[in-house]
Amino acid sequence: MNLSKIFLFHFTNIDNLSLIVKHGLRCDSLLDDVNYINSGDMEIKQRRLHKPVPFGGHVGDYVPFYFAPRSPMLYRQFSQNNIDQKNIVYLVTNAEKLIKNGYTWCCSDMNAAKDAACFYNTISDMLEHIDWNLMKEMYWHNTDIFPDRKERRMAEFLVRGAVQILDFLTIATYDDATAQRLRASLPPDCQWEIVRKQNWYF
Repeated sequence: MNLSKIFLFHFTNIDNLSLIVKHGLRCDSLLDDVNYINSGDMEIKQRRLHKPVPFGGHVGDYVPFYFAPRSPMLYRQFSQNNIDQKNIVYLVTNAEKLIKNGYTWCCSDMNAAKDAACFYNTISDMLEHIDWNLMKEMYWHNTDIFPDRKERRMAEFLVRGAVQILDFLTIATYDDATAQRLRASLPPDCQWEIVRKQNWYF
């Protein structure tokens, strides 16, 4: 599998973009700005701060990316009315860019907060242990035969510390109105491609 075709997705509130442009996309353990709007489940985020990673640190010391959009976490936050999807944007990059640019990384074969999650830090293990067929599916609900599809859909590519803005390729938005709002908020020299991907939402 071509690493440039392994796209990585991180969703965040549009109002965080000014901080991300200034400081990069930082892991939870480095977030100290009270104005940062968390879009994930706070109880799970607290658990991640204390979940060890075998290659050093804790899950909360890594910036998390999913291997596919439409994640179970986004669905959970949306279905519980914790977020307005029109305020959510996806920051998109790929595995080739982050690996070649020297970031310390690893991946998990399911939701990294789960006790059953296994972690890997080689390309060969990533290619072997991520459920790539599941990442192509529109729906990921559990079944009697495969009771852990939801957790495996939340496999993560984890980057230690922070990811700088030049290492993103695209920002995706829910609709054209959000895209226009985004263009108005970004600095003129920001070269991110902005695309509307409503099918990445619920």
